Amino acid sequence: MAGRFENSQPAAPGVSLMTRAYTSSKNHHDRKLALSFGAIVLLLMLALFSLASHLFIQLYEKKEDRLSSMLATIFADSIAKVSFSGKYHTRLFVEEIQDRIPALAFISVENKEGKIMAHSRSGENNTYLQGRESTRLRDLSLNHNTIVSADRICDGQVIKEVVSPYRSTLDNELMGVVRIGIKMDKVHKEQRKTIIRLIILIIILTLIAIGGILLLSRHFGDAHRILATQLRGILAHAPLLITITNQDGRLLDCSKQCDELFGSLPDRRTLKQYLEGHLSPPDILRLSQANDAIFTTGQAVELELEIELHGHKRIWHVSKFAIAHNDHGRPNLICTFVHDITERKQSEKNATEAKDQWEQTFDAIADIITIHTPDMRIVRANQAAGRMFQVAPEALIGRFCYEVFCEASAPCSGCPELRSRHDQRHHQAIIHHQKLGKSFEVASFPFIDNGRLSGFVHIAKDITKSLMLEEQLRQSQKLEAIGTLAGGIAHDFNNILTPILGYAEMALTDIDPGSPLAQELQQICAAAGRAKDLVQQILGFSRRGPQDEKTFHPHVVGKEVLKLLRSSLPSTIEFKTDIDDNCGTILADSTQFHQIIMNLCTNAYHAMEKTGGILGLGLSRVIIDKDDHKVASSELIPGDYIMLSVSDTGCGMDRRTLERIFEPYFTTKIAGKGTGLGLSVVHGIVKSYGGQIGVYSEPGKGTTFRVYLPRTADQPILDEVTAGFRLPSGQGRILVVDDEQTITAMLRKILEGLGYQATVTNDSREALSLIEAQPSFFDLLITDMTMPYLTGIELAQKAMALNTELPIILCTGFSELINQEQAYAIGIQAYLSKPILIRELALTLHRLLTKDKNLNLSHSDQSRIMQRFYTPIIWQPSS
Repeated sequence: MAGRFENSQPAAPGVSLMTRAYTSSKNHHDRKLALSFGAIVLLLMLALFSLASHLFIQLYEKKEDRLSSMLATIFADSIAKVSFSGKYHTRLFVEEIQDRIPALAFISVENKEGKIMAHSRSGENNTYLQGRESTRLRDLSLNHNTIVSADRICDGQVIKEVVSPYRSTLDNELMGVVRIGIKMDKVHKEQRKTIIRLIILIIILTLIAIGGILLLSRHFGDAHRILATQLRGILAHAPLLITITNQDGRLLDCSKQCDELFGSLPDRRTLKQYLEGHLSPPDILRLSQANDAIFTTGQAVELELEIELHGHKRIWHVSKFAIAHNDHGRPNLICTFVHDITERKQSEKNATEAKDQWEQTFDAIADIITIHTPDMRIVRANQAAGRMFQVAPEALIGRFCYEVFCEASAPCSGCPELRSRHDQRHHQAIIHHQKLGKSFEVASFPFIDNGRLSGFVHIAKDITKSLMLEEQLRQSQKLEAIGTLAGGIAHDFNNILTPILGYAEMALTDIDPGSPLAQELQQICAAAGRAKDLVQQILGFSRRGPQDEKTFHPHVVGKEVLKLLRSSLPSTIEFKTDIDDNCGTILADSTQFHQIIMNLCTNAYHAMEKTGGILGLGLSRVIIDKDDHKVASSELIPGDYIMLSVSDTGCGMDRRTLERIFEPYFTTKIAGKGTGLGLSVVHGIVKSYGGQIGVYSEPGKGTTFRVYLPRTADQPILDEVTAGFRLPSGQGRILVVDDEQTITAMLRKILEGLGYQATVTNDSREALSLIEAQPSFFDLLITDMTMPYLTGIELAQKAMALNTELPIILCTGFSELINQEQAYAIGIQAYLSKPILIRELALTLHRLLTKDKNLNLSHSDQSRIMQRFYTPIIWQPSS
């Protein structure tokens, strides 16, 4: 391989061809360069000379014209003045001028008819002008009143003839023309001399240029030989595969990479022949087409080929371009550079795959991910961001993050990105988007490049549902705590109410019903009833008490709520009521109806808490037909309804709030003032009864809620059950067990008053011992549910095991362990809720001991008996 590039070694045939090509090209280049440069310089000189001569002659002619015009004007003015003295003086003046200016060939003064009035040659005086050209110049000057000139030959000399009009000095009348002839031979002779000198100078400069070109060509030839030597050195040491081919495709020279790849290269083979067997036929065709394109257009060509070498496929990047041209300017030598880009292609493929995987991962993440510049401008956003803000991700690019996430014109306080920009550390915060109504957990991760902040990764996770679930969990925990508390309150409070109500009822039986004391005792009974219903209300709110649907008059409940509100709300709230006592009845749980009114009124109060206002409460009967558009929703079935309306003159609500007021846990109140459950519970209760709730509100104009509940034609059965009712008496031995001594003492007195023999105990173990001693002695067992040692259920089960015929009444203030259905299921015959009324107890005892099925009242009927003494008060904490 070295023999190709060292002069001391015989050259390979291929290299000889290349060397001869270099030598021939060098000699031809020297001659061609010298001749070409000489011709170019000569042509440039001649062109420059021609241009200069043309410009010089034009400039000189213009100068001549200006001088001739000036002379003609001066002579015309002078002759006009002299002609006033007569022809004699005019002719003397003309002859004198001719004598003084030898360059003048003649001076002639002519009238308008062409008659010569004065001439520098006296023989021409009084003759007429001869010659067509002279006549034309005179007429042209007279007609246009201007100076005209022309060159003509006169007596073998070149004369410049100038004709100028002249006028009379008396009346400025046009008298004729003044004609002067200027000799131009000497001027033209000087011009020819100047041109000859310039031509000689150009020839000398051209010869000097040709000599310089020959010297330069020798220098360039040496440089060419040096370049050829350098080329051979490059081919010997280049790490690339380089080939030089002629127009036939024959390989003239190549770099050492050819030997390393293909081994020893035979002479006079084409590059195509070398590559056959390594390239596919389509790639060989592409290579041939590339060569043809270079020889045709002279343009460089680049292409990629897949070649198989030593059993491995490689990817080549081939660059082909012309490096020499023939006399016609067509390429005759092509140089080919080959780069092995297999590793680069693999790296690009890996990078592309990694980029695709990154983009797929970036867009697949459900969290909102955006990339920001240091000034918080978005430069990249994933698909989740586009979906959240309902735009294409590209639409977010270029916007500030606080414009998108906070709808603000400046970064919001507490923004984690501000803190990350300050200390270049990770920060996070919770940000609420007002327009979307969503909360995001936003995390900011800074990009640090060489110790400098270059941007941020901004991750926003939609935690709206999580926060809602957390709030629901907190509220459920609160409700659970309330429920636990309610159960304890119900048990203890009902135990307290039991003796109060019992002794009051017994006192009523001992006095005159019309006495003032009887009325006071009835108030005690009514208050005790309200207290019991209050406990039931608490249990209902905490979902621990049964919901009892019955027919009742809603106006009674409405008035009770109104009494409670008047005593509890401040005087800044004015009440406006429109309650129709004849609106009818509804079938519902009165406790839940009370809850509906109380909740709506409490919300109305909160809307006017700071400013005061008017709280309106109305109840009326309405009939809805299919054409009525005043209903709250099209879901309302046409029919007979009772409408409850609650209004306020408070702050009102906007459209966005109205759309969400019935959502669970949605509240506009500050923390600690609302759970977000009130209106959702009201909505659920109303829908469960087949009703509808509607709301109308405007900001600053107050709010009105309208509740429609189906009206029923049924009447309350309370009076039917209790009218003319007398307490039934009886006989039998009854065992009473309760851990409260006041209750057992009261029950003993009641039972004995009804004719029964009562045995009481405050210890469930003692009661069991009494039954075990004489299983058939007692006719009936009355037991409390919650007691130390043995619960009421445990005692009842043990007692029934000893005496299967023993009737058992289970009494409870409240218990989560058992309800009425479960008690009946295990064999207990009666289930009474504290406080126990005398009438309720008397009926139950009579039913169990006499087997009177006509007195087999349901739990609902038992509860209604209590209502003879009071109007129920229903209370529900506001939400």
